[in-house]
Amino acid sequence: MRLFLRIAGFAVLLAMLLTPVIAPAKVVVTETTRYYKVKGKNGLEVSRAMLSGGARNINMRDAIAATSTRFDISDAKVAVKGKKCVVERVNVKLDIIYLYPQWSNKPSASALTQKNWNAFYAELLKHERMHGTIAKNAAKRIDKELLKLSGTLANGCRDFGRFTEQRFGLIAKALKRDQLAFDAKENLKSSKITKLQVLLLKSK
Repeated sequence: MRLFLRIAGFAVLLAMLLTPVIAPAKVVVTETTRYYKVKGKNGLEVSRAMLSGGARNINMRDAIAATSTRFDISDAKVAVKGKKCVVERVNVKLDIIYLYPQWSNKPSASALTQKNWNAFYAELLKHERMHGTIAKNAAKRIDKELLKLSGTLANGCRDFGRFTEQRFGLIAKALKRDQLAFDAKENLKSSKITKLQVLLLKSK
């Protein structure tokens, strides 16, 4: 059986601002969790409620949970070393927002439905957290790439970061590829989260 409710991947926005404004480079991650309410007396009802609630709250087809990410580059310090302009320090900030369903009338459901919900929900949390981990790895790569940038002093450093757009484009593509590959694996009918979701769907 195919996954009844597809789990969303991520929405990524790279807002990269390199401004000459000393401490080591660092990656700062903030994580926020938000919820939308769902109701239901059994597995079928709560599954339908998640599908409906996801459609209202997530801009992805059939999504019931989501991990959105935003990358910001700030406080970059450009220094002169020899005849080169180099990045001496830069901060990469990653904001992650997790969105999950919250079952408001869970106590009114049967013990079996609640048990299956708990098992599925725990796996759903793990799924979205993995999307967060994939984004964190991308942030670390962005940090490393920024520190490789340089420009020629004799040219007024006008060639500084000449390949920046290309480098970040490759990182963004790799991030999207990794996120989609993870979702594809999780959406297989043999995956743990799919099996748990089917059990919840059939709960009465």
